[in-house]
Amino acid sequence: MQARQTQRGPGWSRQADPQALSSNGAGIDYHAPCRRNAFEPTALFDVAGRLFLADGPININQVNATARAKSARDSKPAVLVDLPNYMWNHATKYWWESQASRDWRFRRYPNHDLLSGKVLGTPWTAPVWKKLLRLPELTWLLDHRIGGQVLFPAAGYIAMAVEAAFRMGQLRGFIDQNLQVHNVAYRLRNVTFMKAMVLEEGTDQRIMLTLTPEDERADS
Repeated sequence: MQARQTQRGPGWSRQADPQALSSNGAGIDYHAPCRRNAFEPTALFDVAGRLFLADGPININQVNATARAKSARDSKPAVLVDLPNYMWNHATKYWWESQASRDWRFRRYPNHDLLSGKVLGTPWTAPVWKKLLRLPELTWLLDHRIGGQVLFPAAGYIAMAVEAAFRMGQLRGFIDQNLQVHNVAYRLRNVTFMKAMVLEEGTDQRIMLTLTPEDERADS
């Protein structure tokens, strides 16, 4: 248990040296209610608070009591009720939000079974989608077997590209906002499937789709 010493009285010049107390091994935590160049009530309340935290013999209610209260029980916080309304100034906007946060708060499209959702923060001029394929969630893929292996169908790639093109077209104003994905005609060119994607039960497969302009001068 650590001993505590509290000096009473205005004699700040008689303060003990905490370093000397520590070097002598006294183990005394020293606090003075009056200190040089310090506002006296602040120093006094500081000592009272430290004694209360140290479970010292102090009546904290009496410390917090107002001068007009007859006792600590009668002391209640005073509330100012006649202050003028604060003049709020909303001319300057300090709110800053990242593109990823705006994408999350104002997301328009639900997650697609194959496409999922757009990667937060990627621009609609070159959007990116990422999906983690799990066979238990897409059981219809189990029916697409070749040679005993479950392969991701070529129609799935085309469906992803069509859905992604539709969403990007609507968000960039190329497609009417009232149309659905099946109301728009699409033309696919130079479609090549370089390698089959094998799906295994119990193993997740990550797929990503990126739409980029045909060249730096095009907006498609």
